[in-house]
Amino acid sequence: MITCPRRMETPAPWADEQDADDYLPDHGLGTQGLGCSYCGSLPPDEFMEATRSGVLIEPTDKDYKAYVGARGEAKFYFQHLDDAQRREFVELLNGGRITVGYPGRFYVLPFFVRREAQS
Repeated sequence: MITCPRRMETPAPWADEQDADDYLPDHGLGTQGLGCSYCGSLPPDEFMEATRSGVLIEPTDKDYKAYVGARGEAKFYFQHLDDAQRREFVELLNGGRITVGYPGRFYVLPFFVRREAQS
């Protein structure tokens, strides 16, 4: 069991429920059919594997969400990444090793990514 990080952002009576969620079949659109039972997000390990493998990551106008696959087969909420996965994602992004859909870049960066100041 997991606690969906998006659940913790929700101002509702059920928001503080711990270990109430899991990655379940038929709750998401991932390649394994798994998704978070609360928000439907692809599991973070599967997202990172897809990212490393060159699967298309479609940016959105939200700093917390992207779609995975050429037809947006799965959604992913960046809150599901742990600190190590966030660091790896930034390294892949900075190294140009992420296949980003149109327009070829994140026009709204994920909330944990910061642009370096230009000198």
